[in-house]
Amino acid sequence: MDRTALQHVIEQLLASGRLPAARPGRVFASYGNGAPCTVCSDRVGPNDVLYTVCFNAEKLGMHLDCFEGWDRMRPRSPGTA
Repeated sequence: MDRTALQHVIEQLLASGRLPAARPGRVFASYGNGAPCTVCSDRVGPNDVLYTVCFNAEKLGMHLDCFEGWDRMRPRSPGTA
């Protein structure tokens, strides 16, 4: 997925609330396990980096590019990173 299309998908997911705008509690990186990416829905294969983004009990899996796009586009509260 090209960058413009990815930005559009992230905007839609943030606007609909299907992708959280809040800062995650924790983020882990590992190799993919074949599960679909929360952002682009493509599988995160064993040769891909899987970012697991944790919000209390909810865990979202994302490709590196999808994670970086979401992190860049999510709204920021003053004083947060």
